[in-house]
Amino acid sequence: MSSSAPVSTKKAKKKRNRKNEEKKMVGNKAPCLRSRKNNENRKIVLNPPERFRPQLILQISTREKERLENHFRNREDLTALGAHVIPTPKEPHLIFLKTSNPTELAKRFKTYFFAARHVRGMFQVENSTVNLPDLKSLLKLESKEGEKKVFKVQVFPNAILQEVLGLLPKDSTHPKKYSHVLHVVQAYWRYHIGVSSGKSTLSKWRVDETPPPPPSLTISRAYFKIAEVISDPANGPFYVKSPENLQKSPKSLGESPRAIDIGASPGGWSSFLASRGFRVLAVDPGELKLSVKIHPFHSNVQHVAKRVLDSKSEMKEQGPFEFIVCDINIPPEESCKKMLEVASLGVLKPGAKLVLTLKMITRQIKSFPKVREAALKLLEHSFKIWKSYHLFSNSHREWTVLGILR
Repeated sequence: MSSSAPVSTKKAKKKRNRKNEEKKMVGNKAPCLRSRKNNENRKIVLNPPERFRPQLILQISTREKERLENHFRNREDLTALGAHVIPTPKEPHLIFLKTSNPTELAKRFKTYFFAARHVRGMFQVENSTVNLPDLKSLLKLESKEGEKKVFKVQVFPNAILQEVLGLLPKDSTHPKKYSHVLHVVQAYWRYHIGVSSGKSTLSKWRVDETPPPPPSLTISRAYFKIAEVISDPANGPFYVKSPENLQKSPKSLGESPRAIDIGASPGGWSSFLASRGFRVLAVDPGELKLSVKIHPFHSNVQHVAKRVLDSKSEMKEQGPFEFIVCDINIPPEESCKKMLEVASLGVLKPGAKLVLTLKMITRQIKSFPKVREAALKLLEHSFKIWKSYHLFSNSHREWTVLGILR
């Protein structure tokens, strides 16, 4: 007859294990981010609670944790102190950041639509305390001009909201009519506290200064993938600014850069590249959903309704190309072979940039890392891999590769 441990013993063991895991979070073996600075990878380990001084705290969706960490690793103007894994599975994660100008970083981050849309909240903090009642002594309830401050209160987790409100005078808080925003985050057995002004408040940080394009322009979800790559200054040689005069007169651009889009249908990538001033050769037997009547710059796209190997003459006639892009829905090895085929034709300029989506079209998603590595090795015959990463706009079965022609 088998015996099992009492329920109370099991609960106590689980509670003890959870506490041990929380303690590890602030030790030398804590989970950490890697910051790339001066082309070197260095570990950044969380400091003990009494020395832990973040300036920006992001409340993020749990499933986007890895992608957001990768986004911040490539930023030189901040230090990623670490990521806090909340023990309760229903709660999101927190990412702690340290920077010389938290307000400016927050303002710039919220304009980056692709990453910002995955963040649930942003807190700017200045002080921390072990005891929440100390909150009142840390706050200045009056401004320099002697006017009384009215706070909108933002907290994490929500369970501490009533406790925070109870420590403030009743007439000093209001959800809509406020002069300042009070940020309070409970993490690592401390309360991190900060105040931002109502004019530059982070409470409305989701409002994007450069909102995503309207549905009539995006054509398909794929549009956002190429937009995320080309719109990010961190991507160096792949970053392309939008010409100011494009909307008025596409033909006034003079000598425009050229790009070839392999597997272009329905036209999302070609549409975006045209909006950035490129003259695009879109190669695909399928139909392109582009309309010059709606967007004049679509006249910069020339559609070749043929397969790649049947389009050699058009490629040679329209080339050489500065960019080659591909988001075709075929196995990674096959898409890489198509890129090598185009490279072998001599239609690409020296140092041409490659933007390629690798797609795992089978159900064996666990084998994707191995398939990916094999595809990258194949691609390296003609391209130097500049970056390989998971875009915010990629699905869980997709991976984006940036390369430069050797």
